Amino acid sequence: MEEYRSLTQRDGCSPDVWVNLACTYFFLGMYAEAEEAALKAPKSQLQNRLLFHLAHKFNDEKKLMGFHQNLQDVTEDQLSLASIHYMRSHYQEAIDIYKRILLENREFLIIPSMVSGAA
Repeated sequence: MEEYRSLTQRDGCSPDVWVNLACTYFFLGMYAEAEEAALKAPKSQLQNRLLFHLAHKFNDEKKLMGFHQNLQDVTEDQLSLASIHYMRSHYQEAIDIYKRILLENREFLIIPSMVSGAA
């Protein structure tokens, strides 16, 4: 976190540093700081996923649905969607996403209980 913060103070800092700082804040539980940093980052799939998770943390349904609309049919976005479904106790929706990802990516590994419905 300190390294990313110091990078943001430098001239010519890559704008992508903001989303990395935001992710760091998020994993430290500093959600307000994560949102502030994420909004300074250029629009990207990672920024959208992070803001999607922050909207869930802040219990902001309107923002959550807005970021949900921006999710694409790529593995990272679909895993984020599945995790939000799981955290909202929508277990079957999460399992369905995990199963589809596994069918499309046979080399991926998953905990067997997740796909058997024992979640």
